Amino acid sequence: KKACSKRRRDVTWTGLDHAIRSASKLKKSSSYQERRKAALSRDSRESQKLQLHIVKTQREIETLRAKLKAWDDVEEAERIQKEKETQPPKKKGKKGPETWNLRGAARPAWEVYDFDTRYEDKHAMAHEEACEKAKRSRNILVLYKGRMGQQVGPPQPASRNFLALLMQLGHLCLQAKKYKVARAAFIECMDLDGTDEPITSARCQLMRLYLEANRPESARRLWERLENDTSVWIRYSAALVEYVSWKLLKEKGSTRESAEALLAKAIQANVFCAYYLAFSETFDTVMEYTEDIEGANEETLEEAIEYCCSEQHGAWVETEGSIEWLKQVILRALNGGVVADGK
Repeated sequence: KKACSKRRRDVTWTGLDHAIRSASKLKKSSSYQERRKAALSRDSRESQKLQLHIVKTQREIETLRAKLKAWDDVEEAERIQKEKETQPPKKKGKKGPETWNLRGAARPAWEVYDFDTRYEDKHAMAHEEACEKAKRSRNILVLYKGRMGQQVGPPQPASRNFLALLMQLGHLCLQAKKYKVARAAFIECMDLDGTDEPITSARCQLMRLYLEANRPESARRLWERLENDTSVWIRYSAALVEYVSWKLLKEKGSTRESAEALLAKAIQANVFCAYYLAFSETFDTVMEYTEDIEGANEETLEEAIEYCCSEQHGAWVETEGSIEWLKQVILRALNGGVVADGK
């Protein structure tokens, strides 16, 4: 003990030793606090909420998908009728005879005795009902593929609810940067909704996803599939991708004539968008509350404003020479010149 106490007395701590010890303690506590803050940060909470929304939407989609694959009109009509007949709960008061739970000799005769002596096999009855239901069942996803948004034909509102859930899943996955899942959701929604009279913007969102993910070949296949589509998201994106392919990348098959032909088709679809893109400096000084415009109708000024106030405007501005090329084509057409496609 004396030797130990002597050694302790011989050790003298300097200011540097105290500083090192306090720094090590502070490092341990700070590392724990940083881990705790990282676990409870706002970004992590928001990402967890977003993931929960994605999982919930996926479960709703799978539940409704299974229902649409084996759709039974009789069963659905019975469910709707049952919901209509369901009455709201009565106010609390004195309970009547219908709530009595009788036992023994007080029970009514129909509960005690089986007056129907005919035997019915429950398993055989269940099998017959299952066979009848199988005959009535229809696969809505196959029968009405490309027409699920129509009011006449597919069962509504279940079909439109399915399209809405697919769109919701696509937007949530875009926000979470899960592009593969978002692409699959938008493609399925576009296939089920159709391209003749679509009620969703799945094709437009899919084009925006391709441009954001830098997938020009996928974008090309999409606009070639939607040759007669008049949406600015399709037509002006096609013109921009073709311009990059011809002017900047100098790819084989892309020429000045092909780029101007796609641009002329875009201008015919919505001329307001061409003027807004070409002279955006002037429009930006007078336009207000443009971010409030969402889901505008096609071939309208509102659609042009929505497009030019989105990330697509930045894609045009950041592409070298695209705005000058657009101005040249517009001025040439206004002065009576001829664009590449002869219009």
